[in-house]
Amino acid sequence: MFFSDLTLWLDGHGSDWGQRGTDWEGGLRQLEDAPSPALYLTLSQYHHAILADSSRQGMKLYFGDGTVEQVTPEVREKARAFMQQTLERDWPGYIGGLIADGKLRTA
Repeated sequence: MFFSDLTLWLDGHGSDWGQRGTDWEGGLRQLEDAPSPALYLTLSQYHHAILADSSRQGMKLYFGDGTVEQVTPEVREKARAFMQQTLERDWPGYIGGLIADGKLRTA
């Protein structure tokens, strides 16, 4: 789930992070600083834009060749699937490496 999905959900319920008493940026810092494994993904500008979009109607992406793409729920789902496949491919090796190097204990 993307933070933008949660933001959109809150908006759909007439609320936002602040109204819920949540310091969104503070929460993000806590996640970044948490003593737990984290794997950074390299995303294209295309996937980053989709990941960050929390608009109700989905943003429009304008490309250098003049084409325009509406970010529909289907487009978001394809981007989500791409990111999930990347995590499923890279996460096991990353975690396995931490365990093998003694940087993470399993018990």
